[in-house]
Amino acid sequence: MKRWFWAIMAISLLAAACGNTDNPTTGPQSGSTTGSGGGGAGGAGGAGLQACTSIVKKPYDSALPAGDPCKLPGAEAEGAPQSTPPAMNAPLDPLAKGPYPIGVTTLKLQSAGRDILVEVWYPANKSSVGQPTDVYTYPEDAPPGAVDGVEGACLALSPLPSGAARDAVPASGGPFPLVIFSHGTTSTRVQSASVTSHLATHGFVVAAPDHTGDTLLEFFDKKGSQNPLGDPIAALMIAINRVKDVKAIIDHMSQQATTQGSCFLGLVDANNVGVFGHSFGGFTALAASGGMTIGETADPRIKAVLPVAPGGTSYSKASDDPILSMGGDADVTTTFNAETKVAYDRSSAPKHLVKLLGAGHLTVSDMCLLQLDKQIQIFMFAPCGVCDIVANGCPGGTQQMLTTRPAMQYFTAAFFLAYLTQGPRRDRALTLLDPAGPGPSEFPTVWAAANVQ
Repeated sequence: MKRWFWAIMAISLLAAACGNTDNPTTGPQSGSTTGSGGGGAGGAGGAGLQACTSIVKKPYDSALPAGDPCKLPGAEAEGAPQSTPPAMNAPLDPLAKGPYPIGVTTLKLQSAGRDILVEVWYPANKSSVGQPTDVYTYPEDAPPGAVDGVEGACLALSPLPSGAARDAVPASGGPFPLVIFSHGTTSTRVQSASVTSHLATHGFVVAAPDHTGDTLLEFFDKKGSQNPLGDPIAALMIAINRVKDVKAIIDHMSQQATTQGSCFLGLVDANNVGVFGHSFGGFTALAASGGMTIGETADPRIKAVLPVAPGGTSYSKASDDPILSMGGDADVTTTFNAETKVAYDRSSAPKHLVKLLGAGHLTVSDMCLLQLDKQIQIFMFAPCGVCDIVANGCPGGTQQMLTTRPAMQYFTAAFFLAYLTQGPRRDRALTLLDPAGPGPSEFPTVWAAANVQ
């Protein structure tokens, strides 16, 4: 392949996304068994249900004293207690939390010859109700030296709430469909926890990898001096590795679903998979579903795809999977007509298009909570190649993010319920995606925030 093609691909991915086998080194281990009797959201526990065990995180080594305003919050930070979910027989409401409490665990897998961290949200047993929910803080996963740099610049990187109880006992009633989320360029696996955790309440196991080589923490560690997409060959390898990460997670979950002692035993259906992603992650989702124009092929285990503000759409192939393509009309990084609508137009499968009104590139994620646009220039020691991304949708956009979030949760939950489940929930979810159906009248606030076709 001629070098000019590689260069064009990398330039296009940069402009648009600005946004080996699986071999788990550490995964879910056999843990405590809680309760007895029924094990679903309505039961107290079940014989044989195994609690998950997250990987051991590195200790937070800070030179700053407790109480210093520049000291980042550590693992001791806790969120609000997990609330009681609706009854299992409550009518389907994709905007509200579903009938399951949420558990979350962290895995370390190998993909494409490198380690990747994977966050997994899953339906939990009702014994997790009232437990403190986890929050995501910067230090635990940071590369060496990155914490010192962030604290030295006194960046207020606020914790991101997970909404889930760490290593909770899973719910019975599985297997549940698997959904994989792919983050944007120089971002993090937890960038859209408000959506990934929401899906878990509706009966999905949701796995989100850190795409090693293209993460926020690596970006901070290098002081923003290296653009991960700046080199054509490196950009192509990042794109290929991202798709490999999706496949490695499916392989791992397929194995764990039948492994005695695994907390995912009987919990996940790795042959019934949905994939969604934001920005470069939108490309990753499309490429995992339909294949790349050069590189990875489609994975037949994927049954539904949902790109959010995708970038580099033309370098993925159209797939036969149902698609919901979603983006903001105020996105100047991956514009709606050039990327989001193109992904929709080229599909001949069942398809939906959602235009989020007033939403910028990061408004569709939780990243505005980190306030990177106000702080990243202070931290950088060299020109910042992706600072235009963190400025799109965030300056003054936190309120817009909170307006957009319900629509993100509603359409994502309704789409995967419609195409990865069966029975009455599927039927109702399909009607709630239809502009001519009951959705606009039942959920007027959500539909007022979007144009749908």
